Amino acid sequence: MVERLEPGTRLPTFTALRQEIGVSVTTMSRAIEALTARGLLHTRRGSGIYVAAPERVLSVALICDPVHVRGKDVSPFWQMLVSLVRQRASEGAFRLTVHFGQPPEMVRPGDEHRLDSALAEEVRSGRYSGVLAVGLPVSTVHWIQRQGVPVVGFACAGDTWVGLDAQAMARMAVERLAEQGCRRIGLWVAFRPERVGYEDGQPVDPFALRAAVLPFREALAANGLPYLPELVRDSRHTQGGDFAPLTPESNQMQGQRFAWETFGPESDPALRPDGLYAADDNMMQGALPTLARLGALDGSVRIVSHANAGSSLLFGYEDVLGRVEVDPERIAEEMIAALEKRVLGQHAPGRILLPVTWQPPRLLPDQRRVTLQESGLPPA
Repeated sequence: MVERLEPGTRLPTFTALRQEIGVSVTTMSRAIEALTARGLLHTRRGSGIYVAAPERVLSVALICDPVHVRGKDVSPFWQMLVSLVRQRASEGAFRLTVHFGQPPEMVRPGDEHRLDSALAEEVRSGRYSGVLAVGLPVSTVHWIQRQGVPVVGFACAGDTWVGLDAQAMARMAVERLAEQGCRRIGLWVAFRPERVGYEDGQPVDPFALRAAVLPFREALAANGLPYLPELVRDSRHTQGGDFAPLTPESNQMQGQRFAWETFGPESDPALRPDGLYAADDNMMQGALPTLARLGALDGSVRIVSHANAGSSLLFGYEDVLGRVEVDPERIAEEMIAALEKRVLGQHAPGRILLPVTWQPPRLLPDQRRVTLQESGLPPA
């Protein structure tokens, strides 16, 4: 008797299937691969093998703001994210194509979607069942939604918004610094004006203050520590709380300048923090060589930086940095899962905050400063 399985049914485990049918591992693997290629099965990482409906093979567009993947100051995080999204989509039943929005200098007056004409027409004509958006302007996301296409966004708006838990990151950083005896904790916030964009001709208020400074202040208060605005460095800060024009500096250049202005020979020692939370790993990468040159990595100031799992940006400084770490793989998984639910008309959360983990400084073998006599090795 042949049992009919409805779409969405989860099959037994690979081992159970193989034993039930009585075939080898190789034969079972080839059968699953063949059925998956024909769109009859799909595999969800960490969940299992499912029966797929023919209509499950959906066309999805991944649309990125080009600023994230061009220029000399681009973090490897974005390439990692795009690659992981592609991988996760291939494991399901999505046909994924990757596109980029137009850079600001190519946007025509009155062009509300900021997409090239061919891509805009494909979205308008209903070719795509859903869109994964990375860093797109609000106006672009809203235009896509008005075409009746669901959007899941990271670092931008969407029907489902996937983002970093800035409160958890600030809380974790401040708690760890406070545990190490820090009482004058500073914050460095990087800012890229071209990643903000304009709405109705006006610069959009960047997330820097909302997503970094305010949670930082709350974390300090929760630990009984004062908020000292003179220890906060944001490229737009000026005296009196007003904001200067948007900086053209890269994140790395901002980090280098912050380090020099805070710990350089002409800086005021009274304005130096004893603990520091850096909210951007790209900025921290730019600051580290200058901090080392100025002798600020000798332990006199404790540092915690944002980091991305698998990224090499902070390589070589793991022994002097604590890290609040986000996993790009988790971002890709959440985006794909949320879009799948939206496309299939199932309930999907409007907001997903990603968990962060604490990575303490790593003690390197040579930090014991073992002498030749202790080691038993002959002199060089």
